[in-house]
Amino acid sequence: MLVSLILLSSCKNIQNSGNDSHLNARVKITSEYNKNIEFNVYLENESGQSVNCAVVSVKSSSGVSLILEFDNNIQCYKGGMNGIDNDNYEIKVKSNIIDDTYKIIVPHFRLDSKPVVTNFSDSEGNSVLSGKSLINTNEIQISWDSVKADNVVYQVIIRNSLSAKWLASVKSNYVIIPVNSLEPGTYYLTSDFQTYKHPVH
Repeated sequence: MLVSLILLSSCKNIQNSGNDSHLNARVKITSEYNKNIEFNVYLENESGQSVNCAVVSVKSSSGVSLILEFDNNIQCYKGGMNGIDNDNYEIKVKSNIIDDTYKIIVPHFRLDSKPVVTNFSDSEGNSVLSGKSLINTNEIQISWDSVKADNVVYQVIIRNSLSAKWLASVKSNYVIIPVNSLEPGTYYLTSDFQTYKHPVH
């Protein structure tokens, strides 16, 4: 089961006190179990165009700092660090478009273990966990250990070797796949979860 954590801050309008220039900033922090924490900061000017001439930095509560580099492919500032599991990250933006340095503090929680699938079976009791094939004309239930975090939304994706064939986003730690949702064949389960926290301005 692929598990990642995505934390999105709300958009923020950064107004220049001396004129009408401003930036819109959006921060996304993601992490997968046992991997670096990745930061994406999206900046736009008042016309909605990406701003690629700012200095954007991240600092952890322990003082570890990182200057984010602008990625032309995804039009955002990005970088990663091996931060602690539960921390508040200070994002700073300095640009000639605005007079003052913009600062936002974004909390982030990282998994310290992987959730485990506890049930993957159809309504007749055939279970993938015991090596049995599921019957697509039966209802299929998948459940897993809950993640210990607030405001969690799980996304479950069932895919074959080419593409996603079924997906759902739920707040509970289980999904039910309706009868005949999948054609007979071989499928793979992937899951990730998102948690949303409010940034501190």
